[in-house]
Amino acid sequence: MKRLMQLLVIVAELFGNPVYAQTIAGTWQGTINVGKELRIVFTISSAEGGALRGTMYSIDQGGQGMAVAPVVLEGTTVRMSIAGAGGSYEGQLSADGSSIAGNWTQGGKSLPLMLKRATPESAWPIPAIPK
Repeated sequence: MKRLMQLLVIVAELFGNPVYAQTIAGTWQGTINVGKELRIVFTISSAEGGALRGTMYSIDQGGQGMAVAPVVLEGTTVRMSIAGAGGSYEGQLSADGSSIAGNWTQGGKSLPLMLKRATPESAWPIPAIPK
């Protein structure tokens, strides 16, 4: 009986909650309504030592990238800070890792922003910055 309990604990640890093993590296996109719809894209990648880094693009406002630091995943909570925009994002990663339901906060105001993981087929093109 003791061995059975040990086996069950091991199986539960291995298969219990797969979201903790997921990564949020990739492209995430969603729209925010500020009186009009604005398309927002976050690209997140792994950095040295397992840290995450990112860039945010506001597609409908010229698309110039802004550094996202830090990018933090704690359990299912995602937090990102964008100093260049004076804003931040916090949300909850879905169990299947395909979306993050959260809020964009800027200038003391908070607005809902649902991010979906983009695929190469669904990703919005990021505009080229004029030289």
